[in-house]
Amino acid sequence: MSEDLIVTDVTLGGAAGLQPARRRPSPAMRIPAAFAGLLAELLSEHHVDPSPLLQASGVSPLALESGALISTRAWTRLVRLALDEAADPGLGIEFGLRLRIGSRGFLGHGVSTASTLRDAITLASHNFCLHLRPYTLVLGELGDTAFLRIEGASPIECLRPFFRDGLLCALSALPGSFIGERNHLSQVWFQGAEPLYFDRYRHRLPPARFLSATNQVRFPRYLLDCAPIDPLVAGSGSALADAACTRDVVARVRAQLRSPQNGYPEAGKMALSLGIGAKTFSAELEALGTPYRGLLEEARQRDARELLSLTSLSPAAVAERLGYARVDTFSRDFKRWTGETPHEFRRVAALLDPNPDDSKRKRRPPLKPNFSWIDEEC
Repeated sequence: MSEDLIVTDVTLGGAAGLQPARRRPSPAMRIPAAFAGLLAELLSEHHVDPSPLLQASGVSPLALESGALISTRAWTRLVRLALDEAADPGLGIEFGLRLRIGSRGFLGHGVSTASTLRDAITLASHNFCLHLRPYTLVLGELGDTAFLRIEGASPIECLRPFFRDGLLCALSALPGSFIGERNHLSQVWFQGAEPLYFDRYRHRLPPARFLSATNQVRFPRYLLDCAPIDPLVAGSGSALADAACTRDVVARVRAQLRSPQNGYPEAGKMALSLGIGAKTFSAELEALGTPYRGLLEEARQRDARELLSLTSLSPAAVAERLGYARVDTFSRDFKRWTGETPHEFRRVAALLDPNPDDSKRKRRPPLKPNFSWIDEEC
């Protein structure tokens, strides 16, 4: 496992042959009118007529219909009016959950055309910089974890929770939706204490942590080099809906081998769920050089790493969720995969977590003496 911290200010370029984006002085930075359109939809659902608010903010119906750009001042004014009229402090979370991230979404065309998630982040960050200043998007890598950190804040203090919630919730869907996986791949770390309204949205979001030193989205590092399950639909949402759009049976199987509660389905049940005969299913996988037993081992290894690094489940509980009858069998397999026991792997993962939940983990000694910077949080 790599122990080197890699941090890239992707908003300023540097990867995929891109030159640093020059921050030209712009007296009128522009925001996609689709932002205002989505906020108008949310207001209608709150039984608030958005027309007077749009007019008062200077957002014309023509701009909404044509998909034009609106001024930052108009957008900021609309958000402030919307929060006052809707009287819902959780509006930013709902906004972020519904914000599209594909070619017509807030991260732009790069998300749906890039060959890997890393390239998508690098390309999309330029769009992020253009439309969402004063925010900066920072990509970091450490061990088995990657993170997208949002730096900066709205100059208007009362609007900061809306923009923070919206950006984090939208970005949390990017890693999983890009490759056609479920939302549980990410973790969302919020600055500040957990707000009262968050409980309404907990079931629709990845695991969340509050009182973090920074606002960031964390996800397994291996996803950075993954290709989209289908470049035409990457970023559209549901894992299974995306997987259904591709003819690659391997990708469809991988999309379903997620979130085990008590092991994974047998080959026959998997074939049935995909609408394929059991013999045809096995023959197709064998012909592709990826038998079902190999995909099962791949899923177990991936999910074991995530459960040990992103949850507080004991190795025995992890083994049970992965379908092992005995924890010692799981431990032997895990050491064969990683060269470490589950306990050793978790000790290293604890070093990546600068704000652990339990006091025991906080007292664990580091494996390497050069990790003193971790207390500052990446």
